[in-house]
Amino acid sequence: MRLNINNMASKVLSDITEVVKSEKGKAEQIVEDLARDTCERVKQKSPKKTGKYARGWKVKSEVQYGNKYYIVTNTTRPFLTIILEGGTVPRKTESGANRGVVKKQPHIRAAFDEVVAEYENKYLK
Repeated sequence: MRLNINNMASKVLSDITEVVKSEKGKAEQIVEDLARDTCERVKQKSPKKTGKYARGWKVKSEVQYGNKYYIVTNTTRPFLTIILEGGTVPRKTESGANRGVVKKQPHIRAAFDEVVAEYENKYLK
C-alpha cells in the first residue's frame, strides 16, 4: 500500500483550516457579546444627574491592520469620562477662590472588571 504524503498533508491542512474558521467565528461572537455587555453595565453604573451621560454609551467596531476591535465609547459627553472616572484635585484661582473637587465615581473600569470575571468563569473553566 502506497500513501502519497502530499495528498495526506493537504487533507489534514484543509481539515485544520475548517476548524480554525469555525472557532474564529465563535470567538468573534463572544468578543462582540462581551463588548455589548460591558456597554450595558457602564450605562447602569454611570452617574445619572441628568441621564444624558449615561444614555450616551455605544459600542463601535473598527478594523485596523486586519484585526477587528470593539470600542465602548460615550458619544454624547466623551469629555466627562476621565473626569468622572478619576476625579479631580482641589483647585483654587489666583485670587484664592475655591473651585471645588469632583469625587471619583469609577464606573467604566468596574463594569469592565465584572464582565472579564464573568467571562473567565463561564468560558475558561
